Amino acid sequence: MRPIERWITDNQLASIYSSKYWNDLEEEKKKEWWIANGNYQKCLDFLRKSGLFDEYKAAEQHIMSHLGMPLKVADLAAGTGWASA
Repeated sequence: MRPIERWITDNQLASIYSSKYWNDLEEEKKKEWWIANGNYQKCLDFLRKSGLFDEYKAAEQHIMSHLGMPLKVADLAAGTGWASA
């Protein structure tokens, strides 16, 4: 696994107005899209309620059509990056 490439310093990150909202692990755990605890249904329910389920399925189908091929995903400014995972 390659090391994490940091493109912004911790001080720069802390100065972004939304930094606390997106970078507080305890707050992230409360959000609908937190899946590290294995509660995928909560996230799927959120996607359906928010109208984003079709986009999710399209992304999933695209990824599935590339199984076995190298696929790079960029998920900039996406909080914990749950969608790219």
